[in-house]
Amino acid sequence: MRSEAYDAMPAAIDRLRGDFRAHVADGRPDFSATKDGSPGSPGLFANFTLRLDPDRLTRLRSQPGEILDELSEEGPSTSENAVNVTLFTLLYGLRAGTES
Repeated sequence: MRSEAYDAMPAAIDRLRGDFRAHVADGRPDFSATKDGSPGSPGLFANFTLRLDPDRLTRLRSQPGEILDELSEEGPSTSENAVNVTLFTLLYGLRAGTES
């Protein structure tokens, strides 16, 4: 991967951090229960590191990619009840000998 790509990732994380802090200051993030009565919150947060078997890693990599491709093809919703969302995804592996 080129160094420009490595530089772009922290820049994206910094922008996400700044945007999120501004949204929190404005009281805008919504982690309440869903309005349609379905279980769970519209918000989702996960941050963890784990060891995966190569086949599982392949599945993990492809599933979000398929969803992102689908969202990109759909484009923004024009529905009256559409909601603005932010999605940030970062998945990377560590080369052998650099386990943490």
